[in-house]
Amino acid sequence: GKDMTGVAGRDISGTLNLNLNALRETEDPKDKELVALIEQLRKAIESPDCDLDDRFKKRSIEYLNTLTELAKDKPEGFLKSAKENLDDLTDIADKGSKLVTFAEKHLPTFMMAIGALRLWFGI
Repeated sequence: GKDMTGVAGRDISGTLNLNLNALRETEDPKDKELVALIEQLRKAIESPDCDLDDRFKKRSIEYLNTLTELAKDKPEGFLKSAKENLDDLTDIADKGSKLVTFAEKHLPTFMMAIGALRLWFGI
């Protein structure tokens, strides 16, 4: 996205696209549900009016990518990692709650999607 500055930001965004596409191609409706939730969060993060600090935006995209990879590959201990990533996203949402635009426009989406992702992973 255009809000992700620097090569690392673009790389992680591209990697997230690849991982989301891989999940999109499965026939599992549960995977499609995860893709929808991740994309909802990503849209909020990359929205031009999202006033989160750039490093929080970048970190959030990294967490979304990790969650997508965990859902796709289900490596050993993936639930613990998923929980840590969701806790980190919740921390970022808490920081964002002090920002007027984020709190008003994006916090409800963040909290709903994080809650739904916790249910998805069963954590």
